[in-house]
Amino acid sequence: ICSLNVSISLKRSMLSGFDNGMKKAKKNIDTMWALEAKVITEAENIINLLSARRGAWIIKNGKILFYEKNDLYRFNSYITSIQNIAKQQKKIKYQSVQIINRIFEHMKKIE
Repeated sequence: ICSLNVSISLKRSMLSGFDNGMKKAKKNIDTMWALEAKVITEAENIINLLSARRGAWIIKNGKILFYEKNDLYRFNSYITSIQNIAKQQKKIKYQSVQIINRIFEHMKKIE
């Protein structure tokens, strides 16, 4: 930023925006990592369920079919959790893009 050929006031504004953006970005990155850890936990739950209940399910036409409803409910709860986490991640990514777009629009006005 300091080496850009722009006014000093714009550089100050950009540096300030960068610092603020990094604080927010770190929070989002930390949140995304926490969400990834949750996905891994849910995937582990699925693997543990399938492993522990070997023989209580089959694969037919590309789908896992369970003989007992409780196994199906547990499996579906893990899948639903992963889908909900993916929605949270998508929302965070969308919000980040919107913030970046607003910053660029603000920078255009300052120039």
